[in-house]
Amino acid sequence: MKIFDALVSYGPCSWRPTQEKWRLADLVADMDYVGISGALVRHAQCYSHDAMAGNRRLVKEIAAERERLFPCWVVGPHHMGDFPTPAVLLREMDKCGVRAVQILPARHNYPVHEDFLGELAAALNERQVPVLVYNEDMHGNYEAWKTLCGMFHNCPIIMAGSNWGEWRLVDGCMRAVPNLYLLFHRFQGHRAVEEIAARFGVERCLFGSGLPQMSGGAARAFVDWSFLPQGGVSAFAGGNLARLLGVKLSALPDVPAAADPVMAAARQGKAVAGRVLDAHCHVLDNGGCGVGAGYVMPEGDAAGILRVFDRCGINGVAMMTWQGPVGLDAAAGNELMHRIVKKHGERVLGVTSVDPLHQDKATMLRALRQGLRKGFPGIKPYWPRNRIAYNDALYDPCWEFANKYGLYALLHTSGDRSGVASVIDIARRYPDASFLIAHSCGGWDYAELVAEACQAVPNIYAEITLTPVPNGIIEWMCGAAGVDRVLFGTDAPMRDPRPQLGWVVNSRLSVADKQRVLGDNFAAVLARIKWPDGKSLLPQLFKG
Repeated sequence: MKIFDALVSYGPCSWRPTQEKWRLADLVADMDYVGISGALVRHAQCYSHDAMAGNRRLVKEIAAERERLFPCWVVGPHHMGDFPTPAVLLREMDKCGVRAVQILPARHNYPVHEDFLGELAAALNERQVPVLVYNEDMHGNYEAWKTLCGMFHNCPIIMAGSNWGEWRLVDGCMRAVPNLYLLFHRFQGHRAVEEIAARFGVERCLFGSGLPQMSGGAARAFVDWSFLPQGGVSAFAGGNLARLLGVKLSALPDVPAAADPVMAAARQGKAVAGRVLDAHCHVLDNGGCGVGAGYVMPEGDAAGILRVFDRCGINGVAMMTWQGPVGLDAAAGNELMHRIVKKHGERVLGVTSVDPLHQDKATMLRALRQGLRKGFPGIKPYWPRNRIAYNDALYDPCWEFANKYGLYALLHTSGDRSGVASVIDIARRYPDASFLIAHSCGGWDYAELVAEACQAVPNIYAEITLTPVPNGIIEWMCGAAGVDRVLFGTDAPMRDPRPQLGWVVNSRLSVADKQRVLGDNFAAVLARIKWPDGKSLLPQLFKG
């Protein structure tokens, strides 16, 4: 099965983290490493400099890679002279072999209106040219999407940049207009590819990675561990894009063999072997998919989550409810968690929710004692909702309890130095407890802060999960914080666990280090627990 990527770019760009990859050589090397045969590519200079100059530069620079890289030009209204007239544009596109374009209404500061795009739409409609558009360039506006798709009615419109939190918008747009296609590089909702394919047809689903900024290995996890039928998998992986571009998929070059047995097994659709422990997972009520917010989580109950885990090889998980930490109903959340562990206790560890905004000291300690008696090793407060800093004295009873028994806490902080500093403070004061900083690899600036915290205090750990899946950041974190301090997590069912797992599986870590990150490090955290009667209450899977 060949993968044909609808979303890659390269080139110098503004606001780029120093560690982020950006060169054409980086892109090609990463495509080879993760097994992507071809790609629709854009030049980053089209966004920070003259677009047509960037388009022409793109064609020259990828000349040696044209068997696998297909140029996508950034185009726009011609009225101000920075773009050629549609007729001239099409002639130049034909000369350069350009089969797709991107438009940037918001960034180029024009409305989605016939007066600006009508002539361009008429020209592209004649050729049925695919048009790539980021949701941010439409301001996430439903009516704008309908207008655009109606204007370019003969063109496949490819929606990029939508994330799992915009599921209602995406669903409405795809119901309203039949020529809208969806890219999944950021749309990583739980079972997102399968759900969209079931509702609108797999032919409207396109593989995209966001390389080299995002992990191509994370993206291909939706292919490797798909629930789609075989024909649907190949269509999503590359057949659909090949059809839209008029490219013969079989003519794309073969890719090198997988770099290690873990990657090779994943490419064969096999679940990851060995112990894989998810240190960050939520869960909804039985049959639940709504959480009272703008996003939905299909099959977000324990049974639904475990079905996806079984497909990709996550065999153990520390779960907390959504209702407890996020909904700030810790009592109801803990009650649900006790029921789930009673049913799935061989592979599910419970995490106790606490919330000093609604609970007093006695109530929190009662919940922690009850959890510990039932084998719950972790504590989950939630700063983003109650806005109480983790080093506030209101939390001290929880940390004293964690320190006494060697429990761990999973902490989502503010994404700045003050949030990380609050974790450093309590980690120093409570050295026998473990503190996992959630979403540590979501972005380079935050990763640097977390790495500094891990270097400063031995009982702080970096839990990786987040949708942006920056390319190379896991390897960097293992080097900066120590490979024994980095933990795998998914944040399911808010996001699908498969890209998070593929991010690690297809990293450039050694097989031994992948195993540490995927399971052994979390088991080592759990091994620090001092159970009241001296006998571990952990299932065998979680023991060091």
